[in-house]
Amino acid sequence: TWTWDEQKILLNERCCGHTDVLELISGKIEKLSKSLKELLKIASCIGASFDGAVLKSSASRSIKKPLSLAVQKELLVFDTQAGKYKFVHDRIQQAAYSLIPESERPMFHLAVGRNLLRQLSSVLLEKHVFVVLNQFIRGANLLDSQTEKYRIASLCLSALIKATKKSAFRLSSQYADFGISLLGMWGWKDEYDLTLALYSSACEVQSCTGNFDKLDSFVEEIFRHAHSLEDKVRAYVIKVYSLGGRNRQQEAIKIGLEVLYQLGEPFPARVKKAHVLADIVRTKWLLRRKTDESLSRLPRMTNPSKVASMQILNVVMLSCHRESNALLPLINLRMVQLTLKYGLSALSSVAFSTYGMILCGAMNDIDGGYRYSLLGLSFLEKDSVREYIPRVYAAHYGTVHHWKRPLSLSLKPLYESHEIALETGDIEFAMLNFFIYCLCSFYSETLGLVEEICRRGVELMKSHKQHSTLVEAQIFLQFILNLRGESVDPLVLTGEVMDQESVLREHMANDMNSVEYVSVHRMQLAYLMDEPSIAAELVKKLSRLYKTMSIGAYTASTTALDVALVSLELARTGDKRRHLSTASRMLRGLKKWAKYSPENFLGYVHLVEAEYAVVKGKHFLANSKYLSAIALLAESNHIMYRGIALERSGMFKLSIDDEVLGRKYLKDSYSVFAEWGAVVKTRQMKRKWSTILDP
Repeated sequence: TWTWDEQKILLNERCCGHTDVLELISGKIEKLSKSLKELLKIASCIGASFDGAVLKSSASRSIKKPLSLAVQKELLVFDTQAGKYKFVHDRIQQAAYSLIPESERPMFHLAVGRNLLRQLSSVLLEKHVFVVLNQFIRGANLLDSQTEKYRIASLCLSALIKATKKSAFRLSSQYADFGISLLGMWGWKDEYDLTLALYSSACEVQSCTGNFDKLDSFVEEIFRHAHSLEDKVRAYVIKVYSLGGRNRQQEAIKIGLEVLYQLGEPFPARVKKAHVLADIVRTKWLLRRKTDESLSRLPRMTNPSKVASMQILNVVMLSCHRESNALLPLINLRMVQLTLKYGLSALSSVAFSTYGMILCGAMNDIDGGYRYSLLGLSFLEKDSVREYIPRVYAAHYGTVHHWKRPLSLSLKPLYESHEIALETGDIEFAMLNFFIYCLCSFYSETLGLVEEICRRGVELMKSHKQHSTLVEAQIFLQFILNLRGESVDPLVLTGEVMDQESVLREHMANDMNSVEYVSVHRMQLAYLMDEPSIAAELVKKLSRLYKTMSIGAYTASTTALDVALVSLELARTGDKRRHLSTASRMLRGLKKWAKYSPENFLGYVHLVEAEYAVVKGKHFLANSKYLSAIALLAESNHIMYRGIALERSGMFKLSIDDEVLGRKYLKDSYSVFAEWGAVVKTRQMKRKWSTILDP
């Protein structure tokens, strides 16, 4: 019996060194019986802990007696909780492994692997595939039979799929590389299905790890050897998806459209309003008199080319959204139409939730959009396809839910879908949903917390090489830093995270969304800093934003609010008619949204109405609207706009010689901005209202 004293072992290692301790233990093991030594050597190859069935299958002869002896001598112990045997101490495993001469280890591992492959049942082989493959990896140079290599390559496919499901993407990549190395030059000829599946799965893994060079190489290999377009579809999906993540949206859209044309789903080269209107009419005609229940009972989509088309449409759709491409509604409407004509697919949930986004954002059909987005959620629940949760949640909770429900209720599902996307390998939507989560947090959380969340997102995006979302996240993070006083010029988004001019120069030609995000945040800063002329110039740059960014995003509503506030400030001193017209247009949208979601929008409406009343000289109405705006914004916890409402109300009160309430509201506004963490705003207020705010 062996007795282990951890403290003495550590002391010996410090005095004599790690090697001497191993030699001591190895010497003791060397004195054991041959069968027991052989058992310990095999066990050391398998790992620190192991299943009894695996150990039994890995040996060439019965292990019952030596296994019992190893437990009796306290070299191994059975962990009843885990249901496995394990070495009593890692030094015993190391010492046992050291008994295998280094030159003989590859052959020893190979023999263990072959025994496992030959003797394990298919169920146990699947369960312990990592253990089995690790033996072959260590003995790979001794493999000489191509038939055996193909068999092991099929194990690699099983292992990488299993590892991917566990989000162990780097481990998946190792198994993919090993499997591909075993295929040799005749893999495509001898084992076509295996080779296609292995390369396709390898592409997905490289997309998850951000190794785009290797991904592109694997994709080209598939394109060279695949027998049919259907066999290439999976590779095309990954290619288009990865290009979007690299912010190469136009290239992604071009490739996607080419594949769709080959699949019998062509799109116009130049999208006109007539194309969109015709498709909307066609879709509504197909949906006429169909209840949610009847739609849920549609048959399954079985046409292979239409299933493939849905997959391509799905990945092209996000690039169209990022690119603000006019194809976006046509792409989505085609997915809905294919569902209605050919039946439900796993992607019908994405189709209908995105259709809801378009109805709400582009067509202002809040009831219809909310209905179909909820239908998409029900399809998702029915199919139980976990991998599409992030896409459906991005559409529903990122662009639809807030039109009828409080914005704060979107936060939890957005974060959960981000985590699910990381687990399933949908990296682009993992980053997108996290970014939407950051944006939604801005309205109700302190800037310190928002900065912390956003920094975490930026680091994730960098590590996963998701350039398209990264640019937008960095713009937003720099905006937060500007608000917190961490920039030289508060009106310029240049600082720790980005350089404004560099971003504008780099993205002016092919990424107008990023350019417009810069303008939006600078407009907000200019308004907060009481620089209406600068804000006015930035408003002029946002004319296109109302058509593109407004596809359901909550930021569209706050941009409408910001434009209204800037316009009303300008109406006090400039072209009153023109600026009031702009403010009225924005107010109409806010009022409509407030009918459906007063929790989110009614406070905005009353704030704009208060400012409008001031410009019109209706002081009694202005006072009433300010009071209700302040109360509603406090109730919904929209911090920045509550601070603005208090400041504007204080300024109004001072203008009508109500100094007591004017001072109170300005002090309250200062407190709100200070608690929020808007250092740059509190500094500006200190300068402007020093006689009121200073004790």
